[in-house]
Order: sequence, then structure tokens, then C-alpha cells
Amino acid sequence: MRETLIKSEQKYADQTISEIELIFHIYSGRLIQNYQRGLGLFIESKEGKQLRFLTAEKSDHDAVMSMSTGQISALGLAFFLSLNKVYANVPLILIDDPSQSLDEVNIASLTDLLRCELNHCQLIVSSHEEDISAYMRYRFSRAGLSTSSLNMQRLAQQGLNHGS
Repeated sequence: MRETLIKSEQKYADQTISEIELIFHIYSGRLIQNYQRGLGLFIESKEGKQLRFLTAEKSDHDAVMSMSTGQISALGLAFFLSLNKVYANVPLILIDDPSQSLDEVNIASLTDLLRCELNHCQLIVSSHEEDISAYMRYRFSRAGLSTSSLNMQRLAQQGLNHGS
């Protein structure tokens, strides 16, 4: 029974990877601009248990081992967005502080990817940085997409002032 479960898990992991690997390669190339000259990463599963991200097919080097914190954040976003593209049926995406640890080039790449790939979705992005929020809203509005901004601290303060 345990062996059957292990084989099923491996098969599921392999199937999932095969379904997202192309879009992941594209998204990782667009988001991780300063790694591998903007080329995407390949994804591999070792026996359905451990994911590895490779710089080239047939490479044995796991790219994560030489990435910065920002690049790993971008890799996680590429993985999440790939899973969303292939499997999600709900046109709503919530992303908490996606720009954390990203440099300006990667923020611009992320904004363009979100703007182009998720223009059919309602996208809610939280950010602690007003300048990044303003930049993202600007890029979205220039593409004809509607945007709005809520300052949660200001709203909470107004609620406290009205409640007294």
C-alpha cells in the first residue's frame, strides 16, 4: 500500500511538472531578468519529492543554490503564476507584497507579466511601498486596465476617528 502511494505521488508530481514546465520556463525567463541572461529555468522532480530548477536541459546544477533572495522570490512567483495559469478556474488573484526583495528590473518585469498575462483577472496586490504601488497602477492604467488603491492604515485611522 505504501509503495502504491509513493508511486501515485511521483506520478502526480511528474504530471504536474509536465503540465506547467513550458509556461514556467517562459515566466521564469521574464521575471528573473538578471539571471542566466533572461533565459528561463527548467524544472525537474527527483522521484516526485524534490523540485530542482535547472539552468539548462541536462544540467545537474540546481539554480536555486546560486540565486539571490530577490531571484528566489521571482522564482516562487513564476512557479505560482504557472500553476495558476494551468489550473486556476477563478478569475481572482491575491498577491501579498510581490516586490519584496526584488530590484527595479525585476519589479518592472513582474508588472509587465501581471499586466499582460492576468488582464482577464481581478488582481489584488498588497504592497508596503507606495512608489511601487504607484508604478504598477501607472503601467496597468496605461494599458487601459482599471486600477484603484486603498491605504489600509489611513482607512483604519479614519475608522478609529469616526468611532470615537
